[in-house]
Amino acid sequence: MMTFTRRTATALGFAVLAAPASALAQSDADRRFAALAARFIDQSLALQPAFATQQGDHRFDDQIDDVSAAGLARQVALARTLLAEADALRPEQLSRENQVDLAVLKNQLRYGIWTDEVLQSWAWDPQIYSGIAGKGVPEGKKSLAIAVTLQPVERTLTDAEIEAVSSKIVAQVVKATGAVLRG
Repeated sequence: MMTFTRRTATALGFAVLAAPASALAQSDADRRFAALAARFIDQSLALQPAFATQQGDHRFDDQIDDVSAAGLARQVALARTLLAEADALRPEQLSRENQVDLAVLKNQLRYGIWTDEVLQSWAWDPQIYSGIAGKGVPEGKKSLAIAVTLQPVERTLTDAEIEAVSSKIVAQVVKATGAVLRG
C-alpha cells in the first residue's frame, strides 16, 4: 500500500492552502507545481479515505482504503505519473519555496514506490493496516497488531503449544493494557 507519508501530504497541503495565490503563481512553472501538489494531495486522499477522514476531509467517508493488489497498483501508478510530472519541472524556474517543496514531493513519491515495490511491507507487516478505519473499532479506540516470532531450537512446536503461548501473550497484553481482543 502506497505509503504517502501522511506528514508530507499534510505539510504540502497546508503549504498550498496557506500560501497566497500570488506566491504560488509567480511563474508558469510555479503554477504547474501548485497544480501538481494539489493533485498529489487530492488523489492521495482519494486513495486513502481513512486518512482523508482523519485529516478532516469527509468527501470519502463512505469508502475504505483499497488494500487489494489492484488498489496497490493504482497507488503505484499514481506515484509514477506524479513523479514523471515532477521530474519534468525545472527547479530553477520555481520560487525557492517551491524548489524545496518539489524536492520533498519527489523524494516522497520515490519513497512510496520503493516501499511498495521493494520493501513490500504490505505483504508482511500487519501493523500497517491498523490505522485503517473499519467496523468493529469503537470510537476512541485504536486497532493494533502485534507480531511475535517463535523460534524453538530443539524441535518444532505443536499447534497446541503455539496456541498456549499465544493465549499467554494475549492474557499478558490484556492485563498490562486493558486491551480487548477483537474477533
